[in-house]
Amino acid sequence: MRKKSFVGVFVAFAVLAAAGVAGATVSELIRIRGKGHDAARVVCPGGMTNMGYELNEQGSVFPFDPATQIDDVYTVDPDFFEVERVSISSHAGTHLDVPRHFIEGARGLTDLNPEEFVWPVYKIVISEIDLDDGQLQLTKQNIRDYERENGRIKNGSLVVLDTSVNDEFGLDDVGPDGTHDMRVVADGDFADNVDDLFNLDVEGLSVEAINFMFEKRGIAGVGTDAYGPDATDDTDFLATFTVLDNGGVALVALDNVESLSVSSDVIMAPAVRLSEGSGFPTNPIACHGAAAHYDNDQGDDDDDDD
Repeated sequence: MRKKSFVGVFVAFAVLAAAGVAGATVSELIRIRGKGHDAARVVCPGGMTNMGYELNEQGSVFPFDPATQIDDVYTVDPDFFEVERVSISSHAGTHLDVPRHFIEGARGLTDLNPEEFVWPVYKIVISEIDLDDGQLQLTKQNIRDYERENGRIKNGSLVVLDTSVNDEFGLDDVGPDGTHDMRVVADGDFADNVDDLFNLDVEGLSVEAINFMFEKRGIAGVGTDAYGPDATDDTDFLATFTVLDNGGVALVALDNVESLSVSSDVIMAPAVRLSEGSGFPTNPIACHGAAAHYDNDQGDDDDDDD
């Protein structure tokens, strides 16, 4: 037990330090009290934030994926305890995609190491990028221009897109009205997915931009408040495929992205270890670093970035 505890401390220290959250010593990051429900806790100078939506039947589900259904099996009155039966898609609501999602035989959830569920954040605010008229896919040049203003993407980062679509998450109605895309419900019938999240023009990443960030910045994956890193006009989901083909992960349908700073925070998002799973819902937790730790080092504009 003691050996495992030390391993966990040093893994956490390494990741938090990479994001600029760390103080001078490990003890400033992880405090061991010895007893109680918070015997060990990560110290986040800027506090912590839930980045996932509640899991319920009104949550967003990709069109044609199984609907979420939650039923009480037992209740405290009269059964003395409460148990729910949950029927859910492995890609419902806020969830993590891993390479197996698009690539046969690739790594699944049980193949990822613990440290691969913890990342320093680099947030890209779409409204701060000068896009051409009608442009929905960020290019490599867009990324480099953003870095010049906000600092260079750190190795191992989860690049999070803030597209400002949070308010559109969730189903307004699960009954049919004949006006929206169809989705399969748990009993095999169809219901209308009246989810505005899928009826918007949403920005995403180009294949070129994703390959640049993996090859030249060494990112670990991407995150977004939308339902994937794919722009609306990326109808073949090439952005998600490219992320997963690079061995990365996609953390999608994030809530509270406005709470993230550009590069002083860490996100932790372990998912249930579904055997050979292609993804699973998760509640990511953001650990916010103090503003004083923000690193705006733009790095060298080397020719090998081109």
